[in-house]
Amino acid sequence: AAARAVTVAATNGGINFFIGNNPRMDVTIATRPGIDWERLEIMPHVQGAVTPAAAELYFRREAGHFIAEHPLDFVLNLARKAWHTVTARELPRNLDLYVMRDYSHVLAPLVWRTEWFAFPFGLLAPLACAGIALYGVRRREWSILAMVAILYLCSVALFFPAGRYRAPMIPLLAIFAVAAVTWLARWREQSVRNQVAWGVALLLTAVAINMPAAFPTNKVDFRAELYNAIGTGREVRGRRTDALAWYETAIKRNPGMADAHYNRANALANLRRNTEAVVAYREALRLRPDHDKARVNLGLVLYGQGQVQNAVNEFNMAVAMNPMNPKAHLNLAIVLHGDGKYMEALEHFRAAAAINPTYLPTCRQAEAEIMDKGKDRKNTVGANTNSPARPAMRR
Repeated sequence: AAARAVTVAATNGGINFFIGNNPRMDVTIATRPGIDWERLEIMPHVQGAVTPAAAELYFRREAGHFIAEHPLDFVLNLARKAWHTVTARELPRNLDLYVMRDYSHVLAPLVWRTEWFAFPFGLLAPLACAGIALYGVRRREWSILAMVAILYLCSVALFFPAGRYRAPMIPLLAIFAVAAVTWLARWREQSVRNQVAWGVALLLTAVAINMPAAFPTNKVDFRAELYNAIGTGREVRGRRTDALAWYETAIKRNPGMADAHYNRANALANLRRNTEAVVAYREALRLRPDHDKARVNLGLVLYGQGQVQNAVNEFNMAVAMNPMNPKAHLNLAIVLHGDGKYMEALEHFRAAAAINPTYLPTCRQAEAEIMDKGKDRKNTVGANTNSPARPAMRR
């Protein structure tokens, strides 16, 4: 059982290790919540993994294969990630701190950046490096603190860097930074040679840490993502009209954001504006033809409009694109059952229940009905008003 499995880290450790250690590292680090993240998550399950522990093991194995087969690329990527771990900029993960500061009077003066300088890490990191060099290698009690800081930052680099992952080390780095400031206060007491050497070293460290770089997330429009996330939050609270406005704001800023079009289509469908919803779903699919969730929900709207065959086509394409989508299997099974294609329906009922056990009651009811009718060896087409359920909006 998954609960009894022993893992080195949390079960999300495997996917996080894979994100920073694979041939397409820049792509996986920049992968956003939504269809792309879901594609990443289902990779091990498509290959047969069932439990979270098995999925974690799959990702660790894939990362291990990359390291074994491309050792030079691994080392170069590791060096690059190490630099990014100590860079001045607060690297975003799901949210960008520099976007969020626009909405906080407290955060705004505490976190900011220009092209060649970022506060506070652009100041803290060079001073911390100086403090570690001055005290961390000379005094035993300080060396323990320095080792903790360095090992922790190395562990971040081994996975992938983000501002929130290095945040726990800021208090420790601040201790070394204050120690460096204390030493600098006695600057005039140092010899001219020491002044020049430490001055040049501190300047070069500050330049290296604050230097602009091509980070994997540079091309992500985090403001559009924020608008989309706010819309999702509004919709969860039942404020669908408000949510629709936020989705449209996100789309206005980033017209190519397929997930925003998808969420807008869902909001329109929930508001019973089905004709507009169909157009919005098709736009999401134009941008991302592999968006299986959009295909499922488009199929549901089409079914409600009486376009049964078109709905079946969408469900079939969704299953083909993502065999691990239980809603695609379930809704396809319900429509096939209603059309009298019992054996095909049974196959998809069972697939839906295997992926998502919460569908077991519906699937068992359908299977029992098929068996009771003696249809288990037939595959005919005909009207049937006793299907176990009608396809329902399952977003």
